Amino acid sequence: MTWHLEQPLPIIAMGALLFAMLLGGLIKTGRRGLLGAMIAVVFATIGMLMLERIVVTPGEQIAATLQQLARDIQTNEPSLVFQHISATAEPLRNDAEMALERIEIHKVTVKSNLETEISANGEKATARFNASFDASAKSGLVNNQHAAWFFVVDFVKQQGRWLVTDYKRYDPLHRDSELAAHEM
Repeated sequence: MTWHLEQPLPIIAMGALLFAMLLGGLIKTGRRGLLGAMIAVVFATIGMLMLERIVVTPGEQIAATLQQLARDIQTNEPSLVFQHISATAEPLRNDAEMALERIEIHKVTVKSNLETEISANGEKATARFNASFDASAKSGLVNNQHAAWFFVVDFVKQQGRWLVTDYKRYDPLHRDSELAAHEM
């Protein structure tokens, strides 16, 4: 469970709640020992916030990988995109190469609904999220087309990096029924 290492808000909320409870106790009872506890809560909260900033969880690593992949896709440089694909995913590399030969990507946006599942051994992960992109066909038949998809992306950790091994995309409006049909 890494919730306390991924978001500062729960740390701040818990620190503020404890501080407020101790302050209420100090006001009500006048016990000076509570003042020391209040100071300890402030330092503990600051320490947890510093720890949250220092520790990068696998979920945060995957989020950073997806953001970098989005930026690299926008360059339309296959070599940059291939850096994010596992060498064992040759069909995926071929698909990416063919797509980049036909399409010029203008903008890619990974939405904020990212959910990650990390395997028990920490070597595989699955990310689920919405993304959108603006693209044009290099043939000139389609210009600045906008599309949005719900993605399920599989990762493997190789040499300390999260690399894509496979992905599936779904219509974001019908993703629940499509996911259910796919999992049957």
